[in-house]
Amino acid sequence: MDFESAVNKILLDENFHQLNKALNSTSIFHMMKIENQEVPFSRLLTWILNPHSNHGMGDYPLKAFLRMCCRLAMSDKEISFRNLPRALDIENLSSSNIDVIAEYKFTLDNSEGRLDIYASITDSNIDIPLLLVEVKIDAKQHDKQTYKYLKWIQQQKKDDIFEPFLIYLLPEYDAKADLANGFLQINFEQLNEWLQTLQNYSKSNQASFIINELVMSLAITQRVNNYEYDSLANRVKEDNKEEIEYLKKTQNDKFINIHDNFIQAFNYLGIRNNRIKSKGISDAILIMHEIAEEMLIEKKDSPWKKSGGIGSFTLHYNPIQEKISGYIGVKNAINVDFWMDRNHKGLNIAVYSIKGNINKSPYNLKEESHIRRGIAEALRQCMRTSPVQIEINEKKDSYQIGFLNAPHISGSDTLKENQKRDVREDAQRIMQTLVELEPTLQYWSKSNLKELFM
Repeated sequence: MDFESAVNKILLDENFHQLNKALNSTSIFHMMKIENQEVPFSRLLTWILNPHSNHGMGDYPLKAFLRMCCRLAMSDKEISFRNLPRALDIENLSSSNIDVIAEYKFTLDNSEGRLDIYASITDSNIDIPLLLVEVKIDAKQHDKQTYKYLKWIQQQKKDDIFEPFLIYLLPEYDAKADLANGFLQINFEQLNEWLQTLQNYSKSNQASFIINELVMSLAITQRVNNYEYDSLANRVKEDNKEEIEYLKKTQNDKFINIHDNFIQAFNYLGIRNNRIKSKGISDAILIMHEIAEEMLIEKKDSPWKKSGGIGSFTLHYNPIQEKISGYIGVKNAINVDFWMDRNHKGLNIAVYSIKGNINKSPYNLKEESHIRRGIAEALRQCMRTSPVQIEINEKKDSYQIGFLNAPHISGSDTLKENQKRDVREDAQRIMQTLVELEPTLQYWSKSNLKELFM
């Protein structure tokens, strides 16, 4: 095998090009994490659904959304029994008397509530519910919200009039969701299919931009949620195993330009430019430190502590450290670390011994290894119950608990401005995940872990 044959085989692999395209995809909305923020996300959808908005599409978006709801409801045995609007009902709707409102306030049993998106028909001064959408992105419903919404909706219902669509919108289908009778789940993939039907419809330039960016943002989110990056990379690795191993070890001057053109995909496959000498400095790691300061460390009474330098990054969750140190009787003999170094593509969560402190441990190496594995497996089980999505390491004999992917992190010392932007986006997503993981870690740190040390 030679350099050109190895490179040519990889460049002829369409999965390689799809991987590179996916890794380089971006959207202004995704950079702002609009799809992760319920209020702005709901307002955007409301603007698109509202026939009176200045998007130039009239009632087409609303009717297309209602038709999708109708199709999904007909295929759901638990929903199809309801007296929902049918296709003819939807087509006969007049946009002149339809209102679509974001954050609609209502009163039930002397307490106020808020509907993320609410559409109604006004007929002879009578308000007839048409559509209710509860948006749940990073949190589960609390206080049985859908049950309250259903009770309120039933009070608004008029005789001989169809029932409204009750929608529970979330990134992925949740089989364990405790929803009131009649609520239909719609996920981001289905939502994106609806948005794509609007892309070719005549509309204002503003609407065209918003819809295109939202479609791209949701597509990126779906790829991350469904591990599309790993799936594509695995197919490339399977078909080009020998070529990838060859390029990891053997490179020439021609490889520099080729690598720069496909830097994200090559780096994701573990093929880095070996001819660039490391200075021990990583722009990506420095960005991780900066974002961690902003999102975790600077918070009042933050439970996090950060360490590392220009080439490594480590986070400690203090309540866990204190709990473990209390059992062992030696501070920092065993740590649960969230760590990354310049050669890794994401944030690892693992149980490690801290160098220099292991000699202070009251346990021998065999006992200490047993404890570390026990801590790792206990925390794995806890994280499996968390609503936060983390790639769990299923090997029971491993000290590594899980992994948070960072596809744009590069081993290069210096990054271009567009690469820094992508890394910053990765860092913000990872830190936000850790913020959402705090309740799980807090619960675990308060559990009785003593049996792990017996």
